[in-house]
Amino acid sequence: MNAPPDIRYSPVIPAYNEEERIRRVFDRIGDFEGELIVVCDGDDRTPEVVDQISASRPGLNIRCLRFGHRMAEYRGLPGTAV
Repeated sequence: MNAPPDIRYSPVIPAYNEEERIRRVFDRIGDFEGELIVVCDGDDRTPEVVDQISASRPGLNIRCLRFGHRMAEYRGLPGTAV
């Protein structure tokens, strides 16, 4: 996971129990190079699959944030308060 020197934006991909589908997302991304942030907040093997994808895509810096479902809700609540 090598970070490109000039990251202009980092798309975020929410992934709740997406173990069976997450590879298709990365297949559709194609030759995108840069940084992607995957928020894994389920209880399946999505983080392991994302790690495998990351190892096979050297031009892509993938940050997989691992939260349990409740922790993801808790972390997101402060951003919604007005």
